[in-house]
Amino acid sequence: MIKTRNYSFSTIFVVKAPVETVWSALSEFEGYGIWWKGVSNISVDRSVSSPVASMTVKYLFHRLSLVFNIYNLVENELCEFTAKGDLVGNGKFIVNKVKNGTKVCIVWQVVTVRVWMNIFAPILRPFFVFSHEKIMRWFVTGFADNLHAELLYAEYK
Repeated sequence: MIKTRNYSFSTIFVVKAPVETVWSALSEFEGYGIWWKGVSNISVDRSVSSPVASMTVKYLFHRLSLVFNIYNLVENELCEFTAKGDLVGNGKFIVNKVKNGTKVCIVWQVVTVRVWMNIFAPILRPFFVFSHEKIMRWFVTGFADNLHAELLYAEYK
């Protein structure tokens, strides 16, 4: 059996916009494909008790299909989700008002599922980490641009 690989990522950013505006855009999952470069095929099912969002994420030759089950939404504060598909794990968005705007912290822990990702992880791990950072940079800049808000700070780990 091939060993799966664990990854932990965090993205923290601050935009000059009210919490309510930031929350509204974050919870409008259907719009992600408009402003988030590299993301496509978004569908959201809100007919179930907890929203389910599906999307495809692409960077260079690397394409992932993901389904997010949102299981805890606290308006203007928190969105917790599980992920399944080419990556399996859980994560959350934490939203806080700060002095000059709104801080968003996105944290998630995932395990790779694709056999080739696990076989070549010892060699490709730095590429996977770099790819995640690039995709999250696209998220943050696209998000700020979509809100017409100044990006005050961003950190990717």
